[in-house]
Amino acid sequence: MWKDLFNRSRNNDRSNRDRDPVILEIKRNRSMALIMASIGITLEWYDFFVYGTVAALVLPYYFFPRDIPKELATLISLITYWLGFVARAIGAMVIGYISDRFGRKISLVIDLVIMGGATLGIALVPGYDSIGYLGIVIVSILRFFQGIALGGEWGAASAFVSELYYDSRYRAFWGSFVQLGVPIGLLMGTALSAALINLYGEEVFIRRGWQVLFYIGAVVAVIGGVMRYYVFGSPLFQQILRRGDITRNPIAESIRRYWKRILHLVAAKAAQNALFYVYATYSLIYLTGIGYSKAEAALAVTIAALFEALAEPLGGLIADIVGRKVILLLGNISILIYSLLFPVIILGSPHDILVASAALGIYGIIHAISFAPQTAYYSELFPTRVRATAIGTAFQVTTIFAGGLSPIILTILIGGRYIEHWFWLPAVMATYSAISITAIIFLPETKGKELPL
Repeated sequence: MWKDLFNRSRNNDRSNRDRDPVILEIKRNRSMALIMASIGITLEWYDFFVYGTVAALVLPYYFFPRDIPKELATLISLITYWLGFVARAIGAMVIGYISDRFGRKISLVIDLVIMGGATLGIALVPGYDSIGYLGIVIVSILRFFQGIALGGEWGAASAFVSELYYDSRYRAFWGSFVQLGVPIGLLMGTALSAALINLYGEEVFIRRGWQVLFYIGAVVAVIGGVMRYYVFGSPLFQQILRRGDITRNPIAESIRRYWKRILHLVAAKAAQNALFYVYATYSLIYLTGIGYSKAEAALAVTIAALFEALAEPLGGLIADIVGRKVILLLGNISILIYSLLFPVIILGSPHDILVASAALGIYGIIHAISFAPQTAYYSELFPTRVRATAIGTAFQVTTIFAGGLSPIILTILIGGRYIEHWFWLPAVMATYSAISITAIIFLPETKGKELPL
């Protein structure tokens, strides 16, 4: 009896939702809303990734004295980069709270305002020659605010897009356009870096040319925020708002009711997250360490990001056909296998930019396949009232010990002995892969199921 009552109530909710004029208007305009959300998250990822490029190529020279060992300056720069990942977990809860309490739209605008201000601030900070170590301290604080912005962005944007397409059979495909912002943002950042290095030369780029990247990031963040202001809200959020089902404290409710699932997702994402920052950030250090120029290294990562951008929607579509869990498992097994081959390929063809680009490009494709389904999959595991907070927290906590930490671990283990200590890269990635594969096995499949209201 209770099951029949539950099913009847759920069917009534669905029927009322499908006839609601406000929700019908949102559905008619959801393609434009998807575009606006995707553009915004792309711009945020650009701002976040530009810092990673600069941390690898510029910060050790600009914010540190010339007599400090390069490896130490690079390590400290990567630690400031890691601060952004710590902040992302905080941002996921803070901005997620706003999103689940007051709506997706307002949180998405706030994200871009914070990101734009922090990015502009970084460009204006003087180097070591002007204010000594105070420069890197200020930059670290601003980096923290970048992390706050991006941490809230993914959860709110993913919840928003999944809810826009709540009735679609191809939710993972549409959700992949949120994920598409990652490789496009990386591509924009590394391509502009390579272009500016070629334009100014390495010395001038380190001295002042890098700041152009951040000025551009601040401007586009403002533009993105204005665009988002005119986007419609989420249909599912509108429904729970009307019936008074908004949670009073989404952070507390997420942790109290769903902490086990959140921890499972944190572990399941580890290898994919570590992989991305190995190819997006650490590869810049590794390639320049074995003789590639800064422009060549940035170009190789740009090509890899292009490979991933092309593969991202395909990964979402395959997940809609065969299932989210299957794709995540196959992706993580591929990470494990290819991480054994990657350094062999790179070192087997020394200073061959085509080989390096292709090797990183395969990493990009593997990452796309294991990353694309996550917008839909995470959203399908939590109800609307806590969705942005729960999925954002699961996503961003992983980055603290995986994505943000993996370049630091590799820098410590490999140091400047890039050829002799190559085996540490597959060893580190194998560890992350084992964690993720184990966690994914215990997660449910959600393909074909309704998005929880």
